[in-house]
Amino acid sequence: MNFERNLNIVFRIIRKWYNSNNPSLNFDKNNYMKFISKNKSLNKSNVEHDNKMIIQTDFVKFLSITVVNTLSWKQHIDTVIPKLNKAF
Repeated sequence: MNFERNLNIVFRIIRKWYNSNNPSLNFDKNNYMKFISKNKSLNKSNVEHDNKMIIQTDFVKFLSITVVNTLSWKQHIDTVIPKLNKAF
């Protein structure tokens, strides 16, 4: 519950900053990721912004690197190996 409450507070602060400085931020295209240890189970949290749910994801691709919520390289390696095999 603390995580959800704190995250919603952060979103209010972000929204206030964006509204006062005029850049645009599309919350419809944003997700969030909660990092966990490999031994811990993930409980989904409800996070919303302007009455729209923000989806929790287990991984994200950023600059062609797959980042997983357990900070494991397995999924990234499984993505890169076929590309490298094809190149060679």
